[in-house]
Amino acid sequence: MDAQPPLFTDRDGYQTAARGDDWDLCLGCGAPCWHLFDGLPFHPEHWVSTTVTEREQMWRRLERWSQDNPEEYRRRLDRAAPPTGARDRDLASAGDSARPSAPAAPVARERRAAPGPGARPGARGGVRGGRPSKATAAVAGGAASSFRAVAAVVDVTTVWLPDGSALPVERPIRHLGDLEELGRTLRLGFGPVRWRRTPEAGQIVPTAALWRQLGVDVAAIPTREDKRRAWLQELSAQLPALSDAVAEGWVFGDGRSAPQLRGITRLRRTGAERGEVAVLCLQAMDSTLPTGEPTGEPTGEPTGEPTGEPTARTSGAVTPGSAEAAVTARRLQLFADAVGIPFRGAISTGMDLLELVTPLERKKQWETVDYSGIGPANTGMLDGVFNWTRRPDAAERQLGYVHAYDRNGAYLAACSSVLIGLGRPQLFEDGAQFDERRAGWWLVDVPAHEDWRWPSVLDPGGRTVGTQQWVTTTTLAYAVKEQGYTPVVHRAWLWTAEQSSRVLEPWYRVLRDARNVLLDSDDEQAPVVLEMVKQVYKRTNGWFAASAARGTPAFQPYVHHAIRAASKVGMLHTVKAIGAQSGTWPLVVADTDVLAYASDQRDPVAGWPGRDEGKTKLGSKLGRGLGGYKPYRSGTMSAQVPFLTGQGWGGRDVLHDVRVWAAADDDLLPGAHRPAGHGSQEEHARPADEAADAPVEAHDDVLLAPAAGTAPDRAHEDSDEDGSGQMSLLGEW
Repeated sequence: MDAQPPLFTDRDGYQTAARGDDWDLCLGCGAPCWHLFDGLPFHPEHWVSTTVTEREQMWRRLERWSQDNPEEYRRRLDRAAPPTGARDRDLASAGDSARPSAPAAPVARERRAAPGPGARPGARGGVRGGRPSKATAAVAGGAASSFRAVAAVVDVTTVWLPDGSALPVERPIRHLGDLEELGRTLRLGFGPVRWRRTPEAGQIVPTAALWRQLGVDVAAIPTREDKRRAWLQELSAQLPALSDAVAEGWVFGDGRSAPQLRGITRLRRTGAERGEVAVLCLQAMDSTLPTGEPTGEPTGEPTGEPTGEPTARTSGAVTPGSAEAAVTARRLQLFADAVGIPFRGAISTGMDLLELVTPLERKKQWETVDYSGIGPANTGMLDGVFNWTRRPDAAERQLGYVHAYDRNGAYLAACSSVLIGLGRPQLFEDGAQFDERRAGWWLVDVPAHEDWRWPSVLDPGGRTVGTQQWVTTTTLAYAVKEQGYTPVVHRAWLWTAEQSSRVLEPWYRVLRDARNVLLDSDDEQAPVVLEMVKQVYKRTNGWFAASAARGTPAFQPYVHHAIRAASKVGMLHTVKAIGAQSGTWPLVVADTDVLAYASDQRDPVAGWPGRDEGKTKLGSKLGRGLGGYKPYRSGTMSAQVPFLTGQGWGGRDVLHDVRVWAAADDDLLPGAHRPAGHGSQEEHARPADEAADAPVEAHDDVLLAPAAGTAPDRAHEDSDEDGSGQMSLLGEW
């Protein structure tokens, strides 16, 4: 029998063992060490003297220092490889303070999320000793776990697991209790990660055929959220698949109300403290499931290495007896491995993740606020989006081409540093002196903008000069620092500096790392799962200002406004960096994520004007990196000139999708000179990124996409698939 590895106890009383398969700089003393405790490098004597909060702070410091000093980091790390026996000698020299605890019950060991591409040298996912290394998921496959998988898809006769294996259903499935028991038999679930100490429930996904056997015609489920909820409620009242489970000892939800079929139905055995398996009705979360193969088509350089993100071709609903069932299970597993929690709809996942990673002191400030009397809180777009063009000069008209570039993950990138206010803001009826340390809405005059090279952050659409507008702290701080604006504040709704923080930063880090993992993955389903991750942060941002979220802690309209503002500010930073480096200025700045430049190059990658220069290297941001840019649309200058008027931009549809552009000669492109609004919408469909950000469109359809040739009614899609009773910051389980 193999000896158990010694366990060490930290100041929180948490026990874990050291692994000796890598070395890094000790977070406690800065010297090289041969031990990883839950994926973090520590000498044993330093580990036992820390808490989980202190270790997180130490890791942040090392991460930032190594990014700022990569050569010194590499020099320290590579001075000498740990000598043979270093691990044992370190354990021996740790002294009484680091003596292993007595063997205890096995502990599920965690690994830190991989920093991913572009991270510090030596970090997982970076480069050490000249050897490239791929990013790893939030929970690595090698981490100790008693769970077989996070999810399984079940048909009438067969169970499909994420690894592609198929198992027979040994007993008929009579009701949802049988599905819950099957999930426990299969050992479905998801173990702890660094920021979540308790396991997550597994997921059972019945096929349409099995739902029919259980009395649910999933093809009849309405697509509209309000109608879907009423339909499910009426069905549940007389559904034997629910009542029979109750009769045989299962409890649904908290057990205080009648069983209800939902997109995610939570149930447990009577007497169980918590549920171990949830049943997912994907058709009740939306109408279809993406089951096609990823296209693998780059959205970047047409003829070379892709510089954008792969896209997914989606169509059809999950069906029994085919590869789609195993694909669904695989996607759910990949998502959980990358993000750290199972997928339960984009908004529910985003809000639950926020609850899990938010520090306790900030979580206490995240309360329900009545915003009905706070004017700017009830303005959806608030300070607007960019809709700016300028007239090309004579030299630019001769260049021949116009290329538009789309920013990757604009909203997620904004979450890294945006200042957010929590609690109820205070009204300053007579105005207040501007203080960038205070989150809030400020009513200011919009001045004329004289610089022709870029738009004003205070007047993004070019139509509000001379008026008073509400703007966020993020917008006003940029105007003061970068545009030389001296504000006169007429009114303000402000949070104190103590109520203001960068509370979204931990949430951002988890989703950033998940994105990096999936971009670096060779799994053919990774592009679809990447889209699921993108929908989490997009739709969660919309949910902060959605009407259906009112009356819950999730309704935080300032969060929505500030993220959009930070996205716009990030664009202007790139514009000015490129201009300073190359003297090239955009012809178009649109929405929160589109820049267009004149070029003498037909290839949009070659036409990118940024340079890898300067301290921040903002101008070099072409590629798949978060906050970077990818080719989006291209066209001829002659076709675009009529739309470059110094007013709003109407020439988007005159430009061609980069794949269409790459595949045809200029004179063969359809509609090259058609005015806006006369092009084919299918031909020029914009890649889904930040476009569907309006708060009223927040809804969970991430695993689910419209089937080919269909378009679900989205008029009422401002609710989570679980219904208002399930939506709160404190994700109900």
